[in-house]
Amino acid sequence: MLDPYKDEHMVDFRSGKVPIFNAYPASTGRPSMLALMRLLREHVYSRRDEMTVMLRDRFISVQELLLSAKLRRADRLGQKPELTAREEALKKHMTITSEQNEALWDRFIERIVVTQKGKTVVFFAAWIQVYQLAAACEARGVNIEWAPNLSFLPEAEPRGTSFLTVGWTQ
Repeated sequence: MLDPYKDEHMVDFRSGKVPIFNAYPASTGRPSMLALMRLLREHVYSRRDEMTVMLRDRFISVQELLLSAKLRRADRLGQKPELTAREEALKKHMTITSEQNEALWDRFIERIVVTQKGKTVVFFAAWIQVYQLAAACEARGVNIEWAPNLSFLPEAEPRGTSFLTVGWTQ
C-alpha cells in the first residue's frame, strides 16, 4: 500500500520523518481513515502527534456518523429529519458554530501550511478536502508553499497515489 505505483514519485513517510496531514474532522474513532492514522501515529511516528495532524482533535463515534448521514440525507431530500431526544442531544454535542469552524481551519492552516513552508509533506485527503484547504488559504491570503516533492494520497484513488499538475494552487 505504501509503495509507489510503477514509476510514480512517492514520498516515503514510513521513516517517520515526513509529516502526514488529513482534513478529517476527528482524530480518533472507528472509521478506517482514523484507524489508519492511529496506526501511523503509534507505529511509524512513535506517538509524536505533531507528525499526524488532523483538522479536529477529537473522538468520533459510530452514533455521530450515523446521525450525520441521517441529517445529510434529509437535507439532500429537502426533508426535516425526525430526531429522537438522544439524537437531538447528540446533534447539539456535534454541532459547532461557524466561528469555531473558522478557528479550526485557522489552526489547521497554521499547522500544515505556515509551519511547513518549503518542507516535504504528505496530504492524505479526499479531493474535496484539498479544495477546501486551497479555498480556506485563499480566503486568508495564505500561499501554500510546500516542497515540490510533496505527495497527495486521495482517499478514493484506486492506485493509492495521485499528483496534481503544476500550478494546481492557482
